[in-house]
Amino acid sequence: MCSNHREKCGWWSNYLWLRAVPEWLWSDWYYDCCQLWPVCMLYAVLLFTCISGRPAGACGQRGQIVPGQIHPHHTTQEEDIVSCWLTAQGGRTRADQNRLYCETIDQKWGLIELNSTSRRTLQGVDYGSATHPESFADAWVVPDAMLCAKVQHPARFDTERTFPSALVFSAGPNAGCRKSAKGSTARTVCNLALRDYSFFRACVKEAIRTGLDAMVRVNCDVALIARVSCGIYAGPHRKRIGTEFVAICDELLNEKVRPGSELRRGHYFGSVIIPDLLSA
Repeated sequence: MCSNHREKCGWWSNYLWLRAVPEWLWSDWYYDCCQLWPVCMLYAVLLFTCISGRPAGACGQRGQIVPGQIHPHHTTQEEDIVSCWLTAQGGRTRADQNRLYCETIDQKWGLIELNSTSRRTLQGVDYGSATHPESFADAWVVPDAMLCAKVQHPARFDTERTFPSALVFSAGPNAGCRKSAKGSTARTVCNLALRDYSFFRACVKEAIRTGLDAMVRVNCDVALIARVSCGIYAGPHRKRIGTEFVAICDELLNEKVRPGSELRRGHYFGSVIIPDLLSA
């Protein structure tokens, strides 16, 4: 089941660990941790960049997955992890993967009209004209997902080594990625975020804040935070947001989450991991 989360909430964990793990190691590293720690303590959660126009990115289309797009060779995080999930939990057949996709995230968010220039979305947000960071305060959650380790050289998903996860899809801002005029990227470019770095940064921060709060809602102990809107969606801000991303996460983990309390968001997590993006 996929649902929106905007609230802060109240579980407690008494230590915080913020570290970086190379992106290509994340699934093996997480799998090893799941063998060492009780599942009730380690509930692996992934926070994606989501263009807010199309669930599962290039892997998904309305009513079905895209033929040939569920594989271990993607170079983009959302498509790679969605492929991992649909393979590990959905199974090897396209029919089983389609069923899992349609029962969870298909048409839960995204643009209403296909082959159009309309910016209307199922979630009621026009990202192109957004002037408030709260426009990006949505997170869609698949709480009982299964992922698996990924083997390199040659790349393959190792479905013998699976681990439980919750998937959190976050509405990261698009500050300049445009492909076809009727495609989802062109229709979700935020004009103010493109022009104003301070606004773009605030939108990234709001997207991560909402994603972290959604993780707490599903009782996550370990949070893996993708570098939301730090790649092609950063547009002219790519270098600066990449430099400041860890600081943004630190700010969010140090935010107080209850009036009159010293409780901070970071207290809810045992570990917070930000994958490093390695150069090609």
